[in-house]
Amino acid sequence: MKVDVEELSPVETKILVEVPRERVDDEIEDAYADVNKKARVPGFRPGKVPRKHLERMFHDYVTETVASKLIKETVQTALERKQIMPVSEPRIEPGELKAEQPFIYTMRIEVRPRVEAKNYNDLKTYREVYSVSEELVDKALSEIQERHAVFKDTDSPRPARKGDYLLLDFQATQAGNPLPAEKHENMPYPLGEDIYIPDLSSHLEGMVVSEARTFTVSFPENHPRTDLAGKEVEYTVHLKELKEKILPPLDDELAREAGEYSSLEELREKTRESLKRYYERLSRIRFERRLLDLLLEGNPVPVPPSMVIRRSRELTAQNLQQMGVREIKPEEFESLAEKFREQAERDVQAGFLLEAISRQENIEVTEDETRNRIEELAKEEGIHPDKMRDRLADEESRSRINAYLLEQKTLDFLAKRAKIEDRQVDPEKTESVEEKR
Repeated sequence: MKVDVEELSPVETKILVEVPRERVDDEIEDAYADVNKKARVPGFRPGKVPRKHLERMFHDYVTETVASKLIKETVQTALERKQIMPVSEPRIEPGELKAEQPFIYTMRIEVRPRVEAKNYNDLKTYREVYSVSEELVDKALSEIQERHAVFKDTDSPRPARKGDYLLLDFQATQAGNPLPAEKHENMPYPLGEDIYIPDLSSHLEGMVVSEARTFTVSFPENHPRTDLAGKEVEYTVHLKELKEKILPPLDDELAREAGEYSSLEELREKTRESLKRYYERLSRIRFERRLLDLLLEGNPVPVPPSMVIRRSRELTAQNLQQMGVREIKPEEFESLAEKFREQAERDVQAGFLLEAISRQENIEVTEDETRNRIEELAKEEGIHPDKMRDRLADEESRSRINAYLLEQKTLDFLAKRAKIEDRQVDPEKTESVEEKR
């Protein structure tokens, strides 16, 4: 078998495969013999049909069957012979199959680019340093109060206000047409909380039980619900029940209800420690993002389109899960995935660069590091390490853990060589931090 390779681009390769004439003829003979055994041709006994009759009746079937078999049996051999690792399914272009002639077909495949990382030493950036104030701890404790609030009927009828718990019936139309997916009965809604309907709270404030209101909502073009994005929807809402929120006192009893805390003071201290861990992690995430931005600026990397598509779908699925969306039409999913394409391309490029740096700098993951990571995961889930090891015993899971550890070790390597300025940041203003390098 002859195999020729042509590089079409850094991420696409064309392979020409030529199957010898002898093998083609053998497969054709075997195919006709098989057809002769199974065919029922009037005037002939099974297995006794003349070859000319078989060729006239089953030529196209035999040709397609043999071509398909030869491709299936030789694709992997051709790839292994040329040591090519595809990142997508090959796109096959079969040639014409004829007796006494070699069978030639081509395949186009996407491959990983050959990446040599440069400009990754002495990267200049900054790291945010957060201070957890007492005011921030107080705010977190207030949120714990909110989570332990109870709702009860009001002493007397009154208009709905933020913080109330409403029970609603919904109907909606768009351009005069009913929207079945937007019809809800007995839908609970804590007034003031964000859901996918823009400015819903402002339309519901002031309603009283048994009242119905009709209002129009304009969905922005970039709304996650692509079926509603850019449209005006008319909602009719009926308020069936209203309950008011009662916050518990911030005391030792609340601390015991919130967890295994003996006192409010212990809860306060644990909350402070939790906030510190959160902001340390946030600082690291934002710092690593800036490192990767600098790395990408100095190392343009071509990416296989199929890997970008897969990554954009992963990001879309994660986003929908976070939003609590369980069902979505395939075309809407793909439309949403397109919005993640830029981030997906960046993620794939960063992955290639980090792999290249780890290879160039001989960065490796040890067995001890893998074992420690599994123990960390077990601790996070509150299960025994042996149980977590059993859960992650398959090759794919281990490979995923090692890939994560290798990425983190490589990022740590870059951080140690970077020139870093520490900047004090107010946690309350963290979302508006201007990221200047």
